[in-house]
Amino acid sequence: MDNGNPAKFICSACGRKYTWKLELAGRRARCKCGTIIQVPLDPPVVKNDCIPFSAREKSLYQMQPSAIGQNQTGSLQSQTMQSQANSSSTDWEVMLSTGERLLLNEKDAVPLLRHHLLMGKAKLSNRCRLHKPVTKTADSEEESQQHKTPTEWKPLQEYADHEFNLCILYNPAKAWADCGAMISFFVMIVPVATVCNAFFLVLYGVETGAAIFWGALLFVSTPTVIGFPIVAILIAKTYSISAFWIVMLTPPILLFVSVPIASAPGYIIGWVLGLTRPKLLE
Repeated sequence: MDNGNPAKFICSACGRKYTWKLELAGRRARCKCGTIIQVPLDPPVVKNDCIPFSAREKSLYQMQPSAIGQNQTGSLQSQTMQSQANSSSTDWEVMLSTGERLLLNEKDAVPLLRHHLLMGKAKLSNRCRLHKPVTKTADSEEESQQHKTPTEWKPLQEYADHEFNLCILYNPAKAWADCGAMISFFVMIVPVATVCNAFFLVLYGVETGAAIFWGALLFVSTPTVIGFPIVAILIAKTYSISAFWIVMLTPPILLFVSVPIASAPGYIIGWVLGLTRPKLLE
């Protein structure tokens, strides 16, 4: 088959694309992977045809063709059964414009939704809600499935904003900025928090070297219930500083000073990088 006609159809087994031709409409053909495929009678309309499938999406297409491309009750039932197989996962429920309800388990929800969005079968304005498991335990799998609590219905975009592989389709700047901020936070939070705590202690007359030591110790002990006040009392007794102010000011310094400073470089770099990436969805 040649590539002169832009209309293409896809092999359901491997995802390979072929050009549709009128003289071959309705006939059977053999794909390069060995699968016998049926050439559509009418030229298929495929959106974002230039976007290649990832290896993950190809495997999902091969394993669950009905869940990806068909509007059938059977596909909904199969996806629901897959979701029920893991009561500890968060399910995605999406109401498509056609009235079809998709219930996807947490493992495959993002790649399947990405495929639906690229193919135009789902839209960012479609209603969506999440079914989150609760901590209550049950004796059987059937009972534990009943303990998933649905969130409120919102546009799919509001939930997709928090998933990198979905957000990057329509807002690459935000997706890369959030990803960069997270990486920057984990890399820089320890030295930044130590310096901020040390600066606070230097203002109270603590020597720089000692302030860095106690600043690191304060950061490490802040999440603990017992360790943090003990460190604060030790600093207060050693340098005649009020333990009350150490306990009251250290957490706000961490949340409102250290965290933004640690996240900012990655956020800025990610935002600039995202601005160079094309939007695949509008």
